[in-house]
Amino acid sequence: MWKLKEDVVEDIKPLFISLGSNINPLENLNSALHYLKQEFGKIKISNFYQSPAILGPANKEKQADYLNAAILTESDLDSDFVKFNILRKIEDRLHRTRTDDKFAARTIDLDISLYGSIIKNTEYIVIPDPDIMTQAHITYPLCELDPDFIHPVKKLTLRAIQSTMNNSEIILFNKSRHQWAMHRNN
Repeated sequence: MWKLKEDVVEDIKPLFISLGSNINPLENLNSALHYLKQEFGKIKISNFYQSPAILGPANKEKQADYLNAAILTESDLDSDFVKFNILRKIEDRLHRTRTDDKFAARTIDLDISLYGSIIKNTEYIVIPDPDIMTQAHITYPLCELDPDFIHPVKKLTLRAIQSTMNNSEIILFNKSRHQWAMHRNN
């Protein structure tokens, strides 16, 4: 009997999704988390972190700071399906506008950062996200969720990767008091 690709069941793997927003960030992150919970069921959510916007060569105007977070869930879905049929649909629902400027302000940005031991590099999707190695606003939320998770390319734990980061520009958001508090290493 022939099996279609959609019928192939893969092993369940840990799935780390990074979230970011600098347009109504608290509202958009919470909405995205709601939709992610609807899609995946049980999710573990990191704290929110504030970081300055990264300005690209085409964008010289100062932007609002970002709020970033991450979730950890489990899935057996194909990574392309997750990106294009789940994450992109949530981004569309939250009015994400895509432009040629990859550094433009956005209502929401959802990316697969890590997906088990998957290593993938295509025109449309790169797993693991290479920014894990250089951007504290991505690494800190991921490390909070599972510090002992081993990066499938670098063969380092998230904790070890985080220890190499400059955290001077990342701030932990205190949700209970709705204030910003400086992040401190444990």
